[in-house]
Amino acid sequence: MVRDGGDVDVCIIGGGPVGLFAANILGKCGVQVHVFERTPEVYWAARAVSMSHDIIRLHRNAGESLMNKVADHVLNPRALIFNGHPHKTSTQSLLYHTDEYRTFVKDKNMFYYDDFQTFHQPTVEEYWRSNAFQCSSVTMNVGCEMQNIKGGHGDERNTVLVKMADGVETEFRCKYLFGADGGRSAVRKMLGIEFSGNTYKDQPWIVIDTEISAELMGKPHMAWLKDTQSYFVCDIKRPAVVVRLPGSWYFRFELLLNPGETSEEMLKPEKVNELLVLSGIKAEDLDQVQVVRNITYTFHARIADKWKVGNAFIGGDAAHCQPPFQGQGMCSGLRDAANLSWKLDWVLKGKASSSILNTYHSERLDNQKHVIAQTIELGHFLMMRSWILSFFRDTVCIWVQKIMGATWFCQNFIPLPKIFIKDGVLSEISEKRNAVTGHLMPCPVLTILRHPEIPKSDVTACLDDTIDTRNMTFFWMTSSSKDPELATSLSAENLEYLKMLECRIVVIRLTTDDRGEAEGADVTARDTQGIFTSWCSKNKVGLLMLRPDRYIYGAFAHADLEASIKELKFNLEDKMYRI
Repeated sequence: MVRDGGDVDVCIIGGGPVGLFAANILGKCGVQVHVFERTPEVYWAARAVSMSHDIIRLHRNAGESLMNKVADHVLNPRALIFNGHPHKTSTQSLLYHTDEYRTFVKDKNMFYYDDFQTFHQPTVEEYWRSNAFQCSSVTMNVGCEMQNIKGGHGDERNTVLVKMADGVETEFRCKYLFGADGGRSAVRKMLGIEFSGNTYKDQPWIVIDTEISAELMGKPHMAWLKDTQSYFVCDIKRPAVVVRLPGSWYFRFELLLNPGETSEEMLKPEKVNELLVLSGIKAEDLDQVQVVRNITYTFHARIADKWKVGNAFIGGDAAHCQPPFQGQGMCSGLRDAANLSWKLDWVLKGKASSSILNTYHSERLDNQKHVIAQTIELGHFLMMRSWILSFFRDTVCIWVQKIMGATWFCQNFIPLPKIFIKDGVLSEISEKRNAVTGHLMPCPVLTILRHPEIPKSDVTACLDDTIDTRNMTFFWMTSSSKDPELATSLSAENLEYLKMLECRIVVIRLTTDDRGEAEGADVTARDTQGIFTSWCSKNKVGLLMLRPDRYIYGAFAHADLEASIKELKFNLEDKMYRI
């Protein structure tokens, strides 16, 4: 006998990071969600270890309290690249450090949070799961396993058969299904989606997660580890990575295994100790180093050829797997969740046609191919095993930074992930005017003049504090009293349309405009630092529309106001997007 589980808006298969992130965002929007996860408890060991600045920002879409918990938890270690182990000061050289580049990013690109942050996955995943359990529109089902899916074409609902924790098979019907069930995804296989790419079986790595005692870390001979914290070792004999995670001196050591070294052999305690000694831990100190977890793995570079079949979608490792060198595996999955979630919410609420759901595939697939290619390129840069090539790399790295500086070197030599959207729910009018369309919105510090949730005026806040994370935010920038006010520029018809979309209207007074609160705006803020003013001037931006996932839908001149809203309405309601 199959039990009837009823109807729901969205079923999410997989309650790991990607599934939980989507559930939290959709739940905050009031979408009815069922999550099905096989494991009753959060997995105890850290797998992913890093977050990018945009991922911290996206947590606001899942709730202010959740974002604050995550922002308070993450660690901002330095990131360095050496050509030898840093404890061997006579045989290594510093090839790259992030200090100068971080100052540049924070001051010039205005992303507010640091680009490289580490976290302890079980802790953060517990935050996500707890937040989802507390959301009234989200039902968390743990200890269960999906058996089958069918339907989901046109207006037909997906039917999901799940073996629940009590052992009873239960059938659920949902308008949309999201498969976030990992690299071995059952959803992907049932949908018949190919997962093409490579598995690098000849490049196995060992991961050794450790907790080092505070007593040991306080000794003078461990100062090198306290100072470096996180680094790559470009050693032709054995490339390695060391990452510090939040908590009491929690370090991850990753080392490449050499030909002939088997997993069975290298996971033996004596071999693990040898690798820790190679990494700088003295043999006599090993009793103060607790090995929390050690495993070997091979990495993949694979991507699904389709991310949408009917009304079913896949994301995270179910849709793409990549090498670990940029720390973008989980980050990419969370971007998938954010991209799909706002579109599902808008379609379910009638703000957009179901055609925009086709852009999930095109927007995320194009960018993910780029990220994977960059990650492989960075792997080649870090894992050179040729003495001649590595000598050339090291010489160039050292001298280019001496001449041009670390920031220029990083921007031109280190293949950092570039997150952007090339084709999708974007303005074509804007694309003809400037290059910021489809890129992440900066997050400068502003002075708030009026805000519905901030009772005091003249307080500082970042730009993300001014937006509505569930809806589009409409920015109107003024540089002087000669610039028109938005209230007098918007037609009644277009104002009504923006209200229907529940757009938040934000007026930002740039440094040269001393006017106060703007009539008809939900939020008025002032750029007192001048950084955002320079950005707007450089890109000739007077009007900007921001999507809920922080990507710029379009940037325009004030004169484009009416045409841009007309185009927005067409893009959301009438445009036929294709996969």
